[in-house]
Parts: sequence; C-alpha cells; structure tokens
Amino acid sequence: MNILIMGDSVGAHQIGKKNLEASGTSMTHLVQGMPYPNNHIAVTRTKGGSVAASYRTNGGMLSEELLRNGPLGVSAHHVLALKNYLFTHSNSSDIDVVILFIPAGWIGTETEIVNAVNLKSLAESVRMAGSIFGAETVILSTIPVSNNIFRLEKNLIPVNRLILRVAKQYREETFDNPGERLGRVKMVMALDLGKYTMHLVYANALSMGLVKHERNDYAITNVSIGVLDEILHSHVLTTTTHNGKEILRPMALQCKNLTKTNKSSDCPRNAIYVDGMHLCMKNVAGRIQAGIACLISCAYPQVPSYSLLEVSDCEQLCNEKYMSVAPLTV
Repeated sequence: MNILIMGDSVGAHQIGKKNLEASGTSMTHLVQGMPYPNNHIAVTRTKGGSVAASYRTNGGMLSEELLRNGPLGVSAHHVLALKNYLFTHSNSSDIDVVILFIPAGWIGTETEIVNAVNLKSLAESVRMAGSIFGAETVILSTIPVSNNIFRLEKNLIPVNRLILRVAKQYREETFDNPGERLGRVKMVMALDLGKYTMHLVYANALSMGLVKHERNDYAITNVSIGVLDEILHSHVLTTTTHNGKEILRPMALQCKNLTKTNKSSDCPRNAIYVDGMHLCMKNVAGRIQAGIACLISCAYPQVPSYSLLEVSDCEQLCNEKYMSVAPLTV
C-alpha cells in the first residue's frame, strides 16, 4: 500500500517525516528546493514492498488554483518524480492513501482560514487527490489549535465540524452509490487532530494552574472548551517580528509555567508546542501515527464485507482512542 502525507511544515515536514521514519528504512529526498525552496518530496520503501511519501506544499490543500500557483501548490515536476519512483519501486504509479493536512498558517487570518476551508474546497481536494495521485482513500485532518487559529467556539470548532461532516457525508452518499464518487476516491475519513490538540492544550492549562482540575481524566468538555477559549485570549505573550509587527501568542500554547511578563522570551517552553504552531513530535507523534494507522485499517478491513455503520464506528473509535489524552488500554 502506497501512502502519501501532504501538507505544510506541520503536516508534511513534521508528521509526514515521522511516518517515513517509522517505516524503518532510509529516507530519500526525490525533489528538494526545486523549483521553490519550501516544496519537497521525501520517500522511503517500506518493509512490505510499498512506498511511503511526504510531500510538502505550502498550499497543502489540492485545487485547480493551487496547481497554477507554483510557490504554494503542486508542481508537475514533483508529481512526475514521485510517480516514476512509485512505478520503479512498487510496480504502481498510484498512491493508495492520501492524508491531507490543511496549511492553516499559509492561508491567512482566522477569518480567511474559515472562509477558505469550505465544502467546495474540501470536495475539490478529495477529487484532486484521486485525479492527480490515483488515491482511492483520502484522510482529511481537522485543523489543530495554534497561533494561527485559536478562537475555538467561533472559528476552529465550526470549521473542524465541517471537515468531519464532509467525510461522513461522502461515505453516506457513495457507499451504495459508486457513481457519486469524486473521481477515483472510494473512501473519505477524518483524523481529528484538532480535538487532540485541544485536549493537550487544556491539560497544559490545568498543569499551569490557569483552570481548576474539574475531572480526573483531563478530558475536555463543552464547559471546559469555553473556559479554555477565554484563557487562550486572556493570557497571551507578545513577540515582535523583524519588521516591528507585534504577534500575540496564547501562553498555554507555548509555556509550561505562568510568566511574570508577557514577553515570549521569558516563557519556559512546554512539551507540546515548539513555538505555538509546530508540535514537539517526540512527545505527541505516537498518538498521531497510531490514529492514522487505525483509520487506514478502517478503510481496508481484514473482512472485506463491511457496512457503512461499521466504517463510521471504526473512525469514531480511532479518534476517541488516539486523539485524546486518555490513557491507552489494550
């Protein structure tokens, strides 16, 4: 099974790289810095004879517009290099599973992110994953909490609900009606990374003493979401860029303790985020990789005959088990 993880520095470089490292074989950089510095493809051969790939495009989502936008989008040069490698090393030029991480940091403000991630753009991303890479399964990731989008109830939660709903509706509409498929894609699932990061940030806020410990399992509830939303806006750090622009960063995203000042330089870093956007992968990657593997097993069950309800239940169980901070049980 050939798998491609696609996104920006968080999705492709951090999460995608960890996926390649997990294969246990050496990594090869097919294309790096050509024609644009931030765009690159890395691949590795898996022990089972397939290929795992990571494709960083700062556009991340797939669309006709991004295909024409070289610095952000998909390059024909990159796609050809990947397909040639796939054909040589796996006897197939197609990707079986594409995992898309939305590049929130490159889209713009919170409002621009919410406006850009809509039903049309998500459907187009799914369709293009099939038409460009030959994918039959697409996994859409919800957007994580970060400096780029941290208004939970107003922006992040609604847009992530849309992503989850798109995956669910696609399965419902195409499971018994293959003619309704978006190109070659047969299955769409969702990895609820957004929920996982909310759990992590809430647990960190509890550890910092910003909120009282209401529950024994650190689980986030509808009530605590409102509390966390307020904390992210009332306890902030300030950073000044090289051009004098002031950036506000929620303290709970970056610090492990409360600071005496609101300067980012005075903040002792926590073990979740490197800078309020990029994740500390050595601490959080395990659950993300397990969640991805779990969803792939839902899409490709050992027993071929399965129902729509079983697939949806499987997706829910994967996200409940791995996209949280609850202790894992066998």
